[in-house]
Amino acid sequence: MIELAFKISLITIGFRCITDKGMILYFLRSPFDKLVDRKTGYISTQEYKKAWKYDWLIYLAKPFITCSTCMASVHTLLWYPYFIGWDLNIIPTMLMVATMNTVIFAVIELVKKNI
Repeated sequence: MIELAFKISLITIGFRCITDKGMILYFLRSPFDKLVDRKTGYISTQEYKKAWKYDWLIYLAKPFITCSTCMASVHTLLWYPYFIGWDLNIIPTMLMVATMNTVIFAVIELVKKNI
């Protein structure tokens, strides 16, 4: 089960990395980055109240493409049945993938920062 969680984690982190700025699949992620930039551009509370419509799109994008920890849920639901099939071990596997994603992506960001 740990090997499968590691495989799914590497697939997820790989997808997250190739959709980062400057990478080949950034066009998939760029609309959501633009929404975050647009939402943070609102300064006054009146304008910020108008920005609520961006919130649900931003939160919807997290488990699919923008948050490596959140991506564990959706990507485990996609890849676990492909490799093994459906069973109750999917829940602990999902938690392991989330933990691995967090640690691996933190190391990747640390390495990027130091280069």
